[in-house]
Formats: sequence, C-alpha cells, structure tokens
Amino acid sequence: MNEFVLESEEFRRELQNSPHEAGEVEFLRSVLRPGMHVIEAGANRGVTAVAIAREIGSEGRLYTFEPVPEFY
Repeated sequence: MNEFVLESEEFRRELQNSPHEAGEVEFLRSVLRPGMHVIEAGANRGVTAVAIAREIGSEGRLYTFEPVPEFY
C-alpha cells in the first residue's frame, strides 16, 4: 500500500504526472469547504482522497471505497 502525506513532494509529483487527477483536484478545491462530509466511490489509488481530506480538514468526514482489488 502506498501512503501520501497531504503536503508531500510525492503527492505534488503525482498530480503533475496525472492531468486528469490534477483537473479533478482543482475542481474539488473550488467546491469543498472545511467540515464537509464526503463519500468517494471508486477511490482508486487515493490521490483524490488526499486532496479531499486536505480541503475538508479534521472537522470533515471522508468515506472512500474502491471495489476493484487490483487498484489497491
């Protein structure tokens, strides 16, 4: 299992190398607010989940699942 720290260089590189996820993260930053509750269906490797967690903060709640075992 890979781990990404919210402000890590590894996470920034991951976004730079994935234009689709970078656009998705940019959109999420525009609509998410601290304290929100979010469900992410199809979390894949978790890149988007990291961005969501960053935006909703410790007061928010994030529930993710990935139904395809090969992705985790």
